[in-house]
Parts: sequence; structure tokens; C-alpha cells
Amino acid sequence: MRSRTKSSAYRGFYQDFSKSMENGTANECFATKFFSIADQYGFDQDQQMFIAGSLIEAGSDTTRNQNNLVIAAAAVFPEWVAKARKEIDAVCGSNAERLPDFGDWERLPYIQAVMKEGLRWRSNGADTGVPRVLTYFPPF
Repeated sequence: MRSRTKSSAYRGFYQDFSKSMENGTANECFATKFFSIADQYGFDQDQQMFIAGSLIEAGSDTTRNQNNLVIAAAAVFPEWVAKARKEIDAVCGSNAERLPDFGDWERLPYIQAVMKEGLRWRSNGADTGVPRVLTYFPPF
């Protein structure tokens, strides 16, 4: 049985996304393609809502959990935080004048290393027992 709370959250996502599709502001993604053909395949509104909501939930949980692990690493190993901040400030301006985007990727090698080390150090994925190592060592 589906919980009432989950149904309400998914319904809110569904309604917001439906409005953005109607007014043409939705970015192309799985949901835009799925919603455009779901009726043809017999998916009712609740099924559509739960498919899209489950994907949002799965993606947001893993991202949030991995971000929390990197923050925990900053608390345990604070020496790298100043270096990461210096690199971000050099690219995006001090005091977060803007957020970095993919166009900044090549100018943020230390941030790339922090992201990869966070995944290696405490992977958010299933613990398989397979050793993890960095595959790229950027020059810093």
C-alpha cells in the first residue's frame, strides 16, 4: 500500500512538472519523453506520478548522501578545505559571486579531485568489497 505522505509529495512533483510541460518551460529529460507517451501504454496518472517521483527520490537521496559524506570529510580533514575554497574563489569570485558550472570544469582540478576522493573514501553506492582508487591525478 502506498503511503499518503509519499503520494502527496509525488503528486506535488507531478503537478509542478505537468505545469512546466504545459507552458513549455520543462527541460527535455526522461519525464518529458515518458509523460508524452505514457497514456498510449496504459499508465494511469498515479502510475506516471510514482514512476517520475521514484526517479527523483532515487537521484536526490544518493546526491544528498554523497554531499553529506564530503562535508563529513571536511570536518575530519579540514586542511583541504582552504585549498578548495581558494580554487572556487579564483574561478567564481570571492564570496560566491556565482556558482560554478560545467564551463568551469577544466579550471577546477582540485574540486574534481575532492569529488572523486569523496566517492573513493566513502562511496555512497553498495559496498561490494572492491577496492576503490582515483583514476586521474590532476596537477595541483
